Amino acid sequence: MSPLTILFCDLDGFKQVNDHFGHAVGDQLLQGVAASIRKEIRPNDHAARMGGDEFCIASREFRSPHEAEQFAIRVRTAIVSTTTPGEAVGVSIGVICTTGSETPSELLVKADWAMYEAKRCGRNLIHVSASGFLTAP
Repeated sequence: MSPLTILFCDLDGFKQVNDHFGHAVGDQLLQGVAASIRKEIRPNDHAARMGGDEFCIASREFRSPHEAEQFAIRVRTAIVSTTTPGEAVGVSIGVICTTGSETPSELLVKADWAMYEAKRCGRNLIHVSASGFLTAP
């Protein structure tokens, strides 16, 4: 079975949108983000809003960290393009892959950690944790 890849996405600047423009605009932004994610995922991928301004994407389609990172770049670009210049929202994405030894809860914790690593490095970035990728046939 191919590795399971999790992308944990957290919007950067979302609180400021709610504070400055109001919750109705924040809700519209979240709907736009969800629509952007839906456009990027493939038929066998799964996406969910985790709560607040956090989204997760799960996929078994990637064969390398590079493929997962390229997908994360497309997702980040699509999300950022849904915002207006006044909203100034970015997205930090943590990417983790497993070969099956972790529980779903452990995977989410690791993906969340990778996302916070992206935030620590400057926000609106992607951090790929490639330890679970298979590198040999």
